[in-house]
Amino acid sequence: MTSPSSYGTLLLVCCAIAFGGYVGSHMRVPILPLFARDLGATTVEIGIINATYLLVAGILSLPLGILSDRIGRKRLASFGAFILASISFLLAFSRTPAELVWIYLLFGIGLAAFGPTMMSMLFFLPGTRRDFVGGTPAKSRAVLVRELARNRPLMGCWLATFGGCFGLGMFVTFLPLHAHNRNLTAGQIGLVFAVQGLCNALSRIPFGHVSDRVNSRERLVLFGL
Repeated sequence: MTSPSSYGTLLLVCCAIAFGGYVGSHMRVPILPLFARDLGATTVEIGIINATYLLVAGILSLPLGILSDRIGRKRLASFGAFILASISFLLAFSRTPAELVWIYLLFGIGLAAFGPTMMSMLFFLPGTRRDFVGGTPAKSRAVLVRELARNRPLMGCWLATFGGCFGLGMFVTFLPLHAHNRNLTAGQIGLVFAVQGLCNALSRIPFGHVSDRVNSRERLVLFGL
């Protein structure tokens, strides 16, 4: 049986790999719209490039999560990490907005394979593994899907999350163009996104503690929205 220290090492490795993957992905966020504009892309085409990336990542997260249960989480996470790392080099060779669309489509596939799979591996840490395995009988996926569809609070949470992500997607797509029109340099635009990302990361821990202590989390969600 694996010792708690080994589980701690596993958690540290998963967090470190996920951190590196997301840092690499989000380093492109403030630069891609400016790069696409230099390649002759219109504002609409820049929106399509980012929409392709985010929609593919969102649509494939669920089926690839199911696939990870069949072929193994480490294999799928490694496959996703390989795509994210290798496809990044194609940006240096892209010459048209259409090529960026295809490259970002592959990015979406890599993120869908990497992100949810890495997060699901944290379920096997001490204190959660027994609850996760549980003694309940296994249900077919069709039954689970029907139960999820009838869970109105869950559907409401998903819709609220979708709306928040939709707004964030518009922010990261068009803010670099707006800032560039305001005569900010590429370094200054990167600093804006760095501050946003740092505040987002650091505020998760205290707000997580607050959400465990308040009686109504709905108010905290509304405050965030």
